Amino acid sequence: MSILTILISLYTIVLIAFLRKIYGNNKTTNSVYALLVAISLWQFSLAILFMIQLSPDTALWLFRVFRVGQLLLLPALAAILYTIIQNRFTTFILLISMACSLMVIVINFTSLGILQLNIVDDYYFPQYGTLATVYKVYVLFTLLFPLLVLRYVNLLHNINLRTFVKVTMIAMLTGSTITSLNVVGTHGLIPGVIGNYIMIISLISTLLYTYNITLNKHKRLIEKIIMDKSLNVFSSDLIHEIRNNATVVKGFNDIIMLENNDARTQKFTNQINTAIGNINLLITQYGEFIKHGTLKLESCDMTNIIQKVYTQFYYSDDIKININGNASVIANVTFLKQVLFNIIKNASEESRKLNIPCVINFDIDTDDNNADIKIIDSNGTLDYNFETDIFKIFESKKQDGFGIGLLACSKLMLYQDGKFNIINKSDDSEEKIIQLTLKRAI
Repeated sequence: MSILTILISLYTIVLIAFLRKIYGNNKTTNSVYALLVAISLWQFSLAILFMIQLSPDTALWLFRVFRVGQLLLLPALAAILYTIIQNRFTTFILLISMACSLMVIVINFTSLGILQLNIVDDYYFPQYGTLATVYKVYVLFTLLFPLLVLRYVNLLHNINLRTFVKVTMIAMLTGSTITSLNVVGTHGLIPGVIGNYIMIISLISTLLYTYNITLNKHKRLIEKIIMDKSLNVFSSDLIHEIRNNATVVKGFNDIIMLENNDARTQKFTNQINTAIGNINLLITQYGEFIKHGTLKLESCDMTNIIQKVYTQFYYSDDIKININGNASVIANVTFLKQVLFNIIKNASEESRKLNIPCVINFDIDTDDNNADIKIIDSNGTLDYNFETDIFKIFESKKQDGFGIGLLACSKLMLYQDGKFNIINKSDDSEEKIIQLTLKRAI
């Protein structure tokens, strides 16, 4: 029994390794990892009780050390709650839980907490000291905290992580309730073992479920990228030539900057250098993507990205932007900026042709998982047939266009696990607008 319990506790550490690959590191996931470490230590403490070949003193010392895991469950649960909803209440709960945990840990290492270990049947069982009531009350609060987390867990944006946390809390509630029979009554050690087994089996099942969902999503994404041949124009040799030309342009631009010191020239040459820098960054990112098949995705502020693109290239009286709402999204910043650059550029060019001011509205809406950015400009909505035309390579209504700009945007969004769609402006309208969709950051 002790070997099986140790193996299960070690498997909890394996769970953490898998979870890190699926969800990475952030405040919520780190709190979940801390909870799993605490559960693992708790399981080790149960394994110690089955090692009757150890002397009572040695077993007692090891039991007290590993039992710290159980006593850290409360602050770990409070930390998860705090990362989901940060306010004065959850901050207070986190601080109180840490203080209570520290107090019970100190008691745990004295005879006031555990007097000694007695052999019952074929395992050790603790004989609690005079402050055993403190421990029992603490265990009761540990049972209540998963209910608090379940109350607010739907605020997590990542649906798979939300599912895992939900099942973890339910498993904690079930397992801890059964385990508490160790403390209340004369049920012996078996309820604790059963409770821990229930927890670990639930966690493994949920991990496999969420991992399978994540794996299938990435598989579908890669299949789309591999099957889509419409962007073969971005081959490695073309990227090389683009970089060469960008280098030449930058060289001449630097000469102009040195020979002309007036403010107007400096303004334009700085903008050219910014554009060249973006081109080089885009080429580097795309080259790495072609070479390794991976793309750097990170959490970024959507409003901040839109404003940066506008400020770098289009800040003027002729072009205005309005941003309604905001969201933190998962994206490749370079690719996302290029998409926005293309959209604003197209709108500004159309406004110049129509000889009207260019005003672009970015309406950002969110749900549990995604952020939708609806883009409406003052040129009016898109042509009815534009929804399909933009996905036809080399077909453009612009005399100097290749017809790959918005098509490239749609692919750059795809590579970020996002979407570039042409949608109806409203439910009762057939007018078309652009909508970008990205995953929300946690």
